[in-house]
Amino acid sequence: MNYLSGKAEHLRYDTALERGWPIATGIIEGACRHLVKDRLDITGARWGLSGAT
Repeated sequence: MNYLSGKAEHLRYDTALERGWPIATGIIEGACRHLVKDRLDITGARWGLSGAT
């Protein structure tokens, strides 16, 4: 809960909803899943401090 409280200024759900942007929809979650999977499916890929390496 502290994470979300600390990032509240960046989580402008009210603005996103007013503009009709999708929030946590299957489309967004699916796209993220595929991007991460594509990056980590490379042989020898692993997570580092700056992300997937």
